[in-house]
Parts: sequence; structure tokens; C-alpha cells
Amino acid sequence: MLSFIISLSLGFVGGEKLTPRQVPLCEDSGCQKLFQGDGECVDIEELDWSSLSTRYDLAAGTPGHEVCTSSCNCQCLKKITCPMASKSCAKKKGECVSPTSTPPTGWYYGGFLCDKKYKCKCYLQCKNKKCAKKKGICLIPATDEIPVGYKMLGPCNPKAKCYCYVPICPPNDLCKQGGGLCYGKGMTVPPDSKYLGYCNKKSKCKCFKTTIPPPTPTPAPTPTPTPTPT
Repeated sequence: MLSFIISLSLGFVGGEKLTPRQVPLCEDSGCQKLFQGDGECVDIEELDWSSLSTRYDLAAGTPGHEVCTSSCNCQCLKKITCPMASKSCAKKKGECVSPTSTPPTGWYYGGFLCDKKYKCKCYLQCKNKKCAKKKGICLIPATDEIPVGYKMLGPCNPKAKCYCYVPICPPNDLCKQGGGLCYGKGMTVPPDSKYLGYCNKKSKCKCFKTTIPPPTPTPAPTPTPTPTPT
């Protein structure tokens, strides 16, 4: 199996080497369905060989070219998938994540593998009741993107380096009814916005309503009729 893939990576088909212009695009024509949604058409010339065994299940084999539109370097391979959750991970209400996948936002590595063969890691959700009461979200700044308009309040889980982020300005019903949004320290107020008043004087949050009208759609040009030859 592996030797067959290597021969394809050199660009030989039927004893002849293909030039780059001769190499067709790699497109799926049944590969994904063949492996129940886990198949992927791969251009062997562009493949990262260092991640071959960690990204694809080589033991599943390759069905050939008929499920990929390419007739040379494109092969159908099965992507490595992790179990829904191992018993140890399920007990902690965790989720198994493969080495090539991104864990969900707010989840941290639990410190053990779900599947040693495919090196799937067990990730646990960072939660904190006090943070939830303040309508905050637990995030890991090293891996998660912090939403605009949020500030750090304190730790959700110090060991996981997970912290609680709360809105700089909590939602205000009156401001919302007036079509505005609350802006506080560190937040950028859109240009040409109209000041409507305070959302919260204590936190110095102010309500602004943008005055920029939505763009007017441009009508499509009327096609010029082609004169009929006489």
C-alpha cells in the first residue's frame, strides 16, 4: 500500500513521468461516501509525508482512482477519526480530538489519550458556576479567540489556564430598543454614531447608535438588445 503511494508521488503512470501541466486536479467523485464521510481525495505530490500516518488510516487501503477525478496522483484515503469518547474520557464528560483537528472553544487537554493508536486526546470543557452567573464565558487565551467587547474577570480553572470573560458593558434594554449598542473602555465606537445616553454610569458604558445607512443595492444594467440582421 505505502510503496504504491510512493510510486505515485514520483509522478509515474504506466512507466511514464507526467509533467506538472499534465497532472489533473484532485476532486472527489465518491471517495467521501465510500468511507462513510471520512474519505478524502489526496494529491500524493502535495502530501505532507511526515503527517501521513497521523492523518490517514493506511490499513483501510485505497480503492483506486475511480472515486477521485484524477487519473494519476490523486488517491482516496480514509481520514483518521477518534472514537466518540473512551470510557475514561466519557466519565469526565470529555471529547476525543484527533491530532489534526481543533478542539472546541473553551476546552482544554485533560492529560490523557482516548486512543493510543491514533494519538487522540481527551479534551474537557472549562466551566465555572460563578462565571456563568455573571453571564461570562470560560476561555483559554492561549488557544481561543477572545470576543470583542469582553474583559477578563478571573480564573475559571487555574490549572487549565482557563479564565472567565464577561461583557465590558452588559446588555441594556433601553439602549437596544433605541437601536443602539453599549460601548465601554477599550471598545471602538463606529464613526458617525449618535450618542443616546448612558447604559451604565458606574461602569462608564455609553449607548451609541450608528447613523451610517445600509448600502443601497445597485440595479443590474439593462442588457442592450442585439440588432437583428436584415
